[in-house]
Amino acid sequence: MRKYKHLRVYIEAERLSLDVAEVCNRLPRRRNGMVLDQAVAAANSVPANIAEGSKRETNRDYHVFLGYSSGSLAELDVHLVQLRTSYPAAKEFPKFLVRRAQVEQLLNGLITTVCRRMLTEPERYRKDQ
Repeated sequence: MRKYKHLRVYIEAERLSLDVAEVCNRLPRRRNGMVLDQAVAAANSVPANIAEGSKRETNRDYHVFLGYSSGSLAELDVHLVQLRTSYPAAKEFPKFLVRRAQVEQLLNGLITTVCRRMLTEPERYRKDQ
């Protein structure tokens, strides 16, 4: 089984998730409370799907969950742009956009690695790895 907790992409995604939650929970909910919740949920989905996918039996299944993480990053991007305009005093949102892009770059690297494995290795259960 893969050890996802040691992957740099997981570590960075988890940090981003915790930071987004901390900032969103501090902001007033009278405006855009639903968007705050959606941003936190999207940010939480990124490391969660990396972790869940790493425990799947095949590289193909792992690849699917990494795709879910990628989709959650795209969703987070939309929410962060919305929140940046709604809460201009919250200086963290532009920084989060930069960090989100860094996580995306790391995630794309992991997706490429898993794709290569799918092409070069016969599909097998990963219990023996």
